[in-house]
Amino acid sequence: MRVLILVTTCVAITACGGGGSGAGGANAAPHVFTGPYHLARLFRNGSGIAAVGTADSDDWFRGSGILSSDLGGMVSEYPIESEFEVDPDRTLVVDGSIQGGLTPDGRVANMGNLGASFGLFLTRTGRYDVASLTGTFRFVLIGTTVGGSTSCMAGTMTFDGTGNTTSVMEVINTDGSLTAGTPINGVGVYEVTGSGDVIVDVGTLRMKGGVGYDGHVLVLGGGIGAGNSAATAMMIRESGAADDARLSGEYFAVIHEFDASVADTGGSICTFASAGDGTGIMTYLSRRRGGAASVPSPDGATYSVGAGGVIDMVLDGQDLRGVVSADGNIAVIGGGMTAGNRPAIVSLIRK
Repeated sequence: MRVLILVTTCVAITACGGGGSGAGGANAAPHVFTGPYHLARLFRNGSGIAAVGTADSDDWFRGSGILSSDLGGMVSEYPIESEFEVDPDRTLVVDGSIQGGLTPDGRVANMGNLGASFGLFLTRTGRYDVASLTGTFRFVLIGTTVGGSTSCMAGTMTFDGTGNTTSVMEVINTDGSLTAGTPINGVGVYEVTGSGDVIVDVGTLRMKGGVGYDGHVLVLGGGIGAGNSAATAMMIRESGAADDARLSGEYFAVIHEFDASVADTGGSICTFASAGDGTGIMTYLSRRRGGAASVPSPDGATYSVGAGGVIDMVLDGQDLRGVVSADGNIAVIGGGMTAGNRPAIVSLIRK
């Protein structure tokens, strides 16, 4: 059984630096995507995966993980075997239909496709412990159910370096309506193994994933707790003073959103470009909504970046909030923050 990957996380027993070398089949840059990764993937049908796999020199990603599904509970040791290709510009293509991009050192990737899956987040494993995961992270979590309901949650989670968390929920957008409830609010606990495997428990929600990028990026999949719906989350640590210039350059962009006008969850594979002046252009390579594929005209965006790298963005009439990493290479944005906005997650990896 061949399954595609989707992630927001990383970690295994390799250094966190760039990859090794290799010659790898059709790959133009096989050395960029190599070694063990944590991955998180969410499907449209109400199931998600939290897994660990390895990108081999023979251009295959192989691993296993936990499948969480409203359709039938959890299945451990869920197999993953997917063929990949890395283009010279670090575009990552898996099984010919899932596409995204890698950071310059290959440690973090975002991916999406226009079929069954929402997206995929990957982060290379490394040597970490509970003290490696510390500080305030801004998160965007998107989840789906068998019935087709899609929710996006955004807020902050602070890790104290000893196994305790404190979370603040800023928005829950379900199918375009802002809903009450605080499923990720309040205190929780977490654990980290030596290879960077992470488990986070907040209330009844339990998610599994990994920490990477020198402790600045966390990806989580699941939920793996009893009664949890399928969900995927990406978190980036807030860091330092920042202004609009931190979000600058050209980015691989993947968008997953629910569109009430067609009562369907869709996705877009894009590029996002900004001169760091508070404006940007989202150019669509492909989009699927309501079962129909298209290549729409580009959308203009306005944004501001404040302390910690916190982003407020207006894109295609949607109010989104997220964070950009200290080096400007990775960003995640979600919402929408206003009633009537589409629940959406936008991940950016600088080219």
